[in-house]
Amino acid sequence: MSASAGKKKTRKPGRTLVVLLVVAVIVVAALVVGGKVYGSRPTSSSTTIVKVGIVSEADDVIWDKVNDVLASEGKNIKVVTKSFQGGTGMANQAVQDGDLDLNAFQNSNFLKTQIKTEGYKLTAIGDIYISRYNIYSKKYKDVASIPKGAKIAIPNNPANAGRAYEVLQKAGLLTLKKQDYQGTYPTQNDVASNPKNLTIEEVDANQIPNLLQDYDAGITNAYAIMDHKMDPVKDAIYNPKLDVSGKDHQWVNVIVSRTDKKNDKTYKAVVDAYHTKAVAKTINKEFKGAYEVAFSY
Repeated sequence: MSASAGKKKTRKPGRTLVVLLVVAVIVVAALVVGGKVYGSRPTSSSTTIVKVGIVSEADDVIWDKVNDVLASEGKNIKVVTKSFQGGTGMANQAVQDGDLDLNAFQNSNFLKTQIKTEGYKLTAIGDIYISRYNIYSKKYKDVASIPKGAKIAIPNNPANAGRAYEVLQKAGLLTLKKQDYQGTYPTQNDVASNPKNLTIEEVDANQIPNLLQDYDAGITNAYAIMDHKMDPVKDAIYNPKLDVSGKDHQWVNVIVSRTDKKNDKTYKAVVDAYHTKAVAKTINKEFKGAYEVAFSY
């Protein structure tokens, strides 16, 4: 009999380690949905996942509250967000292609032009909020101090640039030839008077906060300001009053679905959960005036 014959065989530790690693990878993969990890509230097999495209991860706090409302109402529906920061056109294409169920990043005027220019069959199924569009400066404390010949940065997106021209008009820095731009946008060609001979340059909206040191002033979305750790209201040198139900309604952000699914009951439940007092309170608390609620509850 050999010396090893009476010894009990033992399993090599390497195989056990490999098995444990494989199991760990599977568990982690199961917890990751659309790039965001959900570990605290796992979904059941009967839960319907609704994928929503956004452009600022700051909005996740709103959608987390929507999920809380859906859960409190006993709805087996959960929203999962996907960020398209810097790629807003992709978010519409993703809904059109069915890769996303909904998106919630654009105002109704932008949606109208996207439908017109790109041929998307998309429909707004619910208002959410209007994002403030203020004037910012690192050099001046109010618009009256902006000198002649000043350089102003505005977004290079046609919709956002158009809204920026309207803000400049509200601030008394220029006037436009016409007043109603529903479905279209004012451009530099629509400037009727520019008494301070301002130079207006279109640049990437998300970079405007970084470029304020190079410009006399700039205008951009509230989410771009927040992403750069600035306060959209307190750090503004001009904060125009908003007529949400009137002429500024075209700038209200909307939840968008494919047109052939605009009456989907699950999507309606998501919109109804959004249009609640709990969500309105979250928007007012978390964004402190940067977003103004644009729905009834």
